[in-house]
Order: sequence, then structure tokens, then C-alpha cells
Amino acid sequence: MDIFTKQKFVGVLIIVLIITNALSLSVIWFKELNPKKPPPPPPKREQLNNFLGEQLKLTPEQNKLFNKYRQEHLDSTIIINERVGGLKKQILAESFNQNPDLNKINALSAKIGSIQKEYEEFLSRHFQNLASVCNPEQKEKLKRIFVSSFGPQEGRPDPGRRPPPERLPPPR
Repeated sequence: MDIFTKQKFVGVLIIVLIITNALSLSVIWFKELNPKKPPPPPPKREQLNNFLGEQLKLTPEQNKLFNKYRQEHLDSTIIINERVGGLKKQILAESFNQNPDLNKINALSAKIGSIQKEYEEFLSRHFQNLASVCNPEQKEKLKRIFVSSFGPQEGRPDPGRRPPPERLPPPR
């Protein structure tokens, strides 16, 4: 090989190496700018179902019934929340009228109270249904889980909360 051929070969080799380095750096920078996002965590509902299944050591049949009751509860709760939300919007709209009708506001508030009463009765039936799936040991664990989820137990003060006021102030 003569000197010109060697120089030409070295020149082409340097250009190929520069292009290869540029491409490698581009790929690295692209990955750094667009890192792979971890998969989203499972929904809270699924996490709770898994948690309860593990804590109670449910059989597959129990788990199926348990999840069925929980899904029914979710569906009903959504409907109830929509009903209450609609009534609250009506109260809000009436409150901003030039001359708000207090009788209408009171009637809407009474409807919300009635729906809340229905919900609490429904919730009690839901807890009974969940308990019916469990054996006595599982029922006791389920009860402890639910009681702890409602905050401090009877007789134990919650250090971060003040006692509720005796009465709400009257509206102005």
C-alpha cells in the first residue's frame, strides 16, 4: 500500500469511528432523557383486595365471594355519591340565589340525611355479607382490620384530634 491509500484508509476509518461514537452517544442521551417508566402500581382497590385476602388467608372460593361483595359495594357507593353530589349542587345553587329559599335548602339537606341513613344501613349489610364469607377466626381478623381503619378505638384518645364541638354555629 502506498502512502495515499494508507491515509485514505485511516481517514475513512476515523470518519466511521466518529459516526459510531456519535450514534452511541445519541442512544445514551436519548435513554437518559426518556427513561423507562416503571409500571403503574396496581389500583388501590386491587391492593386492598390482595391485602385482605392475604391477611384473612381466604380460600379461592372465599376470595371470589369476597370480591363480588366488594364490587357490589363499590357500584352502589358510586350511585349513592352521585345522588348526594347532585343534591349538594342544588343546595349550592340555591345558596347563591338572590333570595335563597331556606325551606328548599332544608328539604335538600333532609334528603341527603335520608340517603346517608340508607348508606349506613347498606354498609352494615355489606359488612355482614363480608363476615358471612369468613370462618370465626377470619371474622375476628376482619373485624380488627375494619375497626383499626376507622381510627382510634373506644377509650383511646387520638392525640392529633380535638374533640368535636358540641354544636355547629348557626348559618348567618
